[in-house]
Parts: sequence; C-alpha cells; structure tokens
Amino acid sequence: MGNYRGGVASATVIHLRGSDATPVVPRPRPVIDWFGDGSLVVVDLAMACCAIESEFAVPAGALHRSDVPEGARVVVVVSGTVTDLLAPEVAAVIAGLPGPHVVAFGSCACAGGPYWDAYCVTKGIDQWVPVDTYVPGCPPPPRALAEVVDAVRGGRRPDAPGVLGGVPT
Repeated sequence: MGNYRGGVASATVIHLRGSDATPVVPRPRPVIDWFGDGSLVVVDLAMACCAIESEFAVPAGALHRSDVPEGARVVVVVSGTVTDLLAPEVAAVIAGLPGPHVVAFGSCACAGGPYWDAYCVTKGIDQWVPVDTYVPGCPPPPRALAEVVDAVRGGRRPDAPGVLGGVPT
C-alpha cells in the first residue's frame, strides 16, 4: 500500500489555456516505477478527484523516472472526469506509450460517473481507447489500483475473481 506524500506529484496534469479552451497536454512527466526495479511503470493521467486515490496507491518506495525502461510493462491509469474536449488528447498520450495496459479508474473514467448526462462529458474513456481493466467506484479505494498493478505484474488477469479484493468489476 502507498503512503500519502502530500500532493499529486506524479500525475500528468491536463489543463486548458486561452479563450479557445485548447487543451495543453504535457508529455507524461515522470512515470512511476511502481516496484523500483524497472519491470513495470505507471503513467497516471489524473483529471479529477480520483487522482488523490490513485496517488495514495503508489508505494512509498516507488521511483519517479523520466522515461519508460526498455522491456517494462506500462500501466496507464485514466482517473477522473474525461471531457469530450480532453478525450482526444488523453488518447494521444496513451497512443504514444508502448503497449499500455489501460485502467479506467473511478466511475467517471469508466462511464461518465455522476456527470454522465452532461453534454461535454465522455461516457467512459473506452469510447476513445481500448480499456483493459475497469475499477469502478466514486472514488475507488487506492487498494484496488494497487491490486490491479500487482496483477498485471504477476501476469494475472486483473478482473479475475479475488484480484480486486472484493471491489466489484
């Protein structure tokens, strides 16, 4: 389990600039070397409140890297509300990563959450990119993300019974 270190330092922040509301998507800044050995890295595309939960899931010994090590598995966590304006940018970031395992973390990333009926909210990131694992909840517990990452590293299906520790998938 992670230890809260005050802030969402590892998240890739997507923001809007100017009157035309053009999204500015920086390159994913440091990827999280989850186990500290280069075997698996996590890129957290954090857009709303679920970012706090996903940051809390990061183990205390995790390293922050500026690149994806060769041969490392990549887990991309899309957490929070994805708007129709930001969805293509999120998809572009994911497309730029080598063979990512995409996790929709939280009900907003899974299906639009409580904002599903807003005209500007994407009804799940799976409308733009294939999603490998859905972690529902508003917000889902940090433990659920940690268990998904552990399952991916171990070569298990993250949606197999018992993997998410009782969190319905």
